[in-house]
Amino acid sequence: MGIVTVGESFFYRNPDQFRFLAHEFLPALYERKREVGCRLIRIWSAGCSTGEEAYSLAHMVRFVQTHFPEMNIEILACDINRRNLGFAEKGLYRKRSMRGQATEMQNELKVPLGRNLENGAFQVVEELKSQVTFQYQNLRQLENLKSHQGSDIIFCRNVLIYFEDAFRQQLVQTFCDLLNPGGMLFLGETESISGLDGLRLVPCRGAFGYLKG
Repeated sequence: MGIVTVGESFFYRNPDQFRFLAHEFLPALYERKREVGCRLIRIWSAGCSTGEEAYSLAHMVRFVQTHFPEMNIEILACDINRRNLGFAEKGLYRKRSMRGQATEMQNELKVPLGRNLENGAFQVVEELKSQVTFQYQNLRQLENLKSHQGSDIIFCRNVLIYFEDAFRQQLVQTFCDLLNPGGMLFLGETESISGLDGLRLVPCRGAFGYLKG
């Protein structure tokens, strides 16, 4: 079985998923956790490629924390491609990664994502780099995914399409098992799952996600 890596990424891909998290899901989740004495929220970016998704999450989290400064959020971003992980840790990107609605989201959330360099590159700000932990991981090794038990949000976007149907079902079931009750799984715009107990499709503004419970 060959190794699957996904190299195509950019900031704020499918932005309505991030808007839903920032304005609706995370504030409500924080209040539920606070009521039971827990302030930690765990986010896992599975198949993070070169890191744009993870830094988009960190940027969105910084916005939420301006309203809920006591909210403690961990972001773990994993990929099987060590070269991609090394690239992600530097947080240095070309203009291509800024296509789409990245600039609009910076203006909307009023939190800095990065700065333009003279050579046309884009450097993610240090406070966002410190928010994300990058780690090697092979999604096919299901037993090793147990370290993500207790996740509140899982992003695995545009990755499932590269797996065969049987394993795809196993992987999504694993994601469901790893999520806390009330947690959410987000897939790519063209990906969908069906016939799986424990997850239900819910609207996320102009996008969709899967809610556990």
